Amino acid sequence: MLLPPPEEVWPAERLFRLLIRRPRPRLPLAPLSFAPRVRLSVRGLRGAEEHALVDDVAPDDRLWAERLVVAVTYEGDRPAFSCVEDLGEMRSGDFAELRRAIFGTKKSPGPIGVVSPTYNRSDSAAWGERLRAGASHDSNMAETLLLGQAFDWTGGGEQPDRYFGAPLADLTDGQLMAYRAARDVIGMMRKTK
Repeated sequence: MLLPPPEEVWPAERLFRLLIRRPRPRLPLAPLSFAPRVRLSVRGLRGAEEHALVDDVAPDDRLWAERLVVAVTYEGDRPAFSCVEDLGEMRSGDFAELRRAIFGTKKSPGPIGVVSPTYNRSDSAAWGERLRAGASHDSNMAETLLLGQAFDWTGGGEQPDRYFGAPLADLTDGQLMAYRAARDVIGMMRKTK
């Protein structure tokens, strides 16, 4: 099943602003019972990064979750864990709490589902519709115009890297979805003139 964009807590305009954050989208985790003073966040991944981490592991394997937790969990501007072995020092109940905080449940997806939509597991049509609504919101119009101008009109084509200040290969799928939404909104604005 492809995952739709979150709706309850994330109005379209907030979701768009989240996904255009630079260098990558990030959301804070709620304090964890085993480390209440440690402020952790979840950072978005590219779909290719996610797959490279877990291609050789089944989704129900603990190693699958451990690799993703290590890749997305940050403390400040640094990874919270340097490797999967760091997680081996955690009690299983603590790891289960951290995993739930990041991935959520089937009924309530966690922050990773918000900051890291990917083309392979997300309903890209629904995300596109939601992000176009966010991009066209008055509070985001200046950013939409800036993002929509990341285009080389002399024949170089689309260049979202100019807006994000990062190589194309470093942009998350969510950032590319937000860029496409901004370009679509700009295109619709041009047609109505």
